[in-house]
Amino acid sequence: MNRLENHYKKIVERDLFSKLGYRQDLHFKKIHLHISLGSNTKNITKDSKALKARVYRALVGLEILTATKAQLHFCNKAVGEIQLRKGSLSGVSVSLRGLKVYDFLDQLVNQTFPSLRPFETLKKKGLDKQGNFSFRLKSILSFPMLQQNYQRFLTENGEEASMEISIQASSKNPEESLLLYSAFQLPFEGFSKAVLFCEFLRL
Repeated sequence: MNRLENHYKKIVERDLFSKLGYRQDLHFKKIHLHISLGSNTKNITKDSKALKARVYRALVGLEILTATKAQLHFCNKAVGEIQLRKGSLSGVSVSLRGLKVYDFLDQLVNQTFPSLRPFETLKKKGLDKQGNFSFRLKSILSFPMLQQNYQRFLTENGEEASMEISIQASSKNPEESLLLYSAFQLPFEGFSKAVLFCEFLRL
């Protein structure tokens, strides 16, 4: 059992019940990760070495982080802003469920967020009406696990690819989901970096 899953079963469940005043099965349903191939793909032919290199870096990066086979993502509709046609390759993604959700959260909260320079809190505007939350990491090299081989994950222009992270919870509204996210120390606005390290030491 992952230590965050153990933390959830021993502490978070009871804590949520005391704060909500009613029993609600609040849990993480899945986490979806997406690495875009970038707007410059409009200048790269489908069979070019540059595009293949971008796809390879994204696939390998996600599989290293999640121990899960990543999938190619194709546009369901045309995106005029970056000149992507319907059906064209737009990025690489992976969906995590069950124990792998806790494994990724452990890595994100206890390694990645504390290492960010400068440290940035998460914006609550990323919450939807159901309490699902999406945000973007400016660089996949924010993950210490990838920093060891950082040159492998730079684009042909020396740029760092960003990552979109979407967290889906079983909550009915943003208020419930915020209680769940805060219980796992996701650093929303008003969150102290010192608290992040204290909680890491306590787990």
